[in-house]
Amino acid sequence: MVLVGPGLPALRAACRLAEMDMDGVLYEDLCYQTQQAAEKTIKTVFISRNILYSCIHRINTLHTILEHGGVEISDRIWNTSTLSIYALGTRYPGFKPVTKDEYIDAIRSARDVVSWAEELIGPEGP
Repeated sequence: MVLVGPGLPALRAACRLAEMDMDGVLYEDLCYQTQQAAEKTIKTVFISRNILYSCIHRINTLHTILEHGGVEISDRIWNTSTLSIYALGTRYPGFKPVTKDEYIDAIRSARDVVSWAEELIGPEGP
């Protein structure tokens, strides 16, 4: 099976989309985009290493599978697992609104994942 992904240039663009803090846009929605950018970037690392994965959205689970596949995950990258809440929790009523500080942390985490992937597989990706 040949694995194909969007490549790191597209994922950097997805990260920039999440950075578009505009009037009327909820931080929850922008943080969802940070999670998506991080998840897709991590899956690009899977593709570059020919490691199979299933439809998993929890970042810590993806990290664990990568580690089992021989990819070193630093503490800085493990800490990005907190982005998973934005893929799940923010989509349902009753979720506590995301603050600007939480949004800024989410942006930083997404950028960290993209930088980490670039270090592993190069700026253009697989």
